[in-house]
Order: sequence, then C-alpha cells, then structure tokens
Amino acid sequence: MDLDRDLRFSIFISIVFLIFIIDTHRVESRGTCHYFSVVKKNWETALDICMGMSMCLADFDTEKHFRILSSLTLSHSEYWFGLNRNFTEDWSYVSTHHSRRYLPLESGLSDEHHNCAVIRSSDQETFGVWAARCEEEKMFVCAESIFCMKEHQFSRYSSGYNSLPRHEANACRR
Repeated sequence: MDLDRDLRFSIFISIVFLIFIIDTHRVESRGTCHYFSVVKKNWETALDICMGMSMCLADFDTEKHFRILSSLTLSHSEYWFGLNRNFTEDWSYVSTHHSRRYLPLESGLSDEHHNCAVIRSSDQETFGVWAARCEEEKMFVCAESIFCMKEHQFSRYSSGYNSLPRHEANACRR
C-alpha cells in the first residue's frame, strides 16, 4: 500500500517538475505550439522531457520557422531541437525520421563527432543550425507532435499541419 502511494507521489512530483521546467516562452507557428525550456539538459534528457509531456523535440525544417525565431526575443543563444544522427547515418528529425529539409545559410553540420543539432543565434536577427556533442547541456525546444521516436504522442498536431482546428485566442496555453 505504501509503495503504491509512494509511486503516485513520485509521478505527481515528476509531472510538476516537467511543467515547471518547460512552461515558458510558448510560441505558435503553423498551428503548432513550441515550448522553450528554462533549464539546460543534454539532448537525450531533453527528448525524454518532451516525450513525457506528449511532445517531441521541435522540427525547425522550413525557412518560415527560422524567420519566426528571428522575430522572438530568446533568453539564450543555443537550443536543442529534433535534428540528429543518433539513430541513422544521415541527419534526420526525431519526430518524423525525415531527412533535413532546410538549413539557413549560416549553418554547419560537418563535424563527424557531433551527432545532435542546435539552433544558434548568429547575430541579433538570424539563426543557424550547428552540430554539437549530444552530452552538452543546453536549453531546448519541444513541439506538439503525433509521433516521437516512433511512439504515438497524444498531442493534436504534427509538423504544423492541423488535425483539429484551434479557435481560442491563446492557442498555446496548456
């Protein structure tokens, strides 16, 4: 009986912790909410946190995504997102396993020992994508996704294509 109560309490604390560390800087893009973390974690832990909230590390895979980033005032200059080559030889997104589709001009993914990608501010107005060691701790961006690591997630959107319309004024509020 005490073991069951302890397990429920542990799960409750974990959920509160996840909400605390991720609930900041919500931005809507193409119908998908992006959640910018307030703590630094390595890439794998960031992925686990996103999946624990029925999301995935974000796909920044279009020029429009990077234009939206440029319009934000972000508190840090580097963020983990879903692009990696941990599971395949080529760079792909963890949510869809699609190959990278778009990279800004100021990008560099050539380092063979760095298998995770970060979005890095090149200056005040532009962002690029760079390879980094997955073990490094950085801020990260989660987004709603139908799949993540081939597991079904229970959010309403995937890669910005709506499966349910959002009519509320502040669509990104949880």
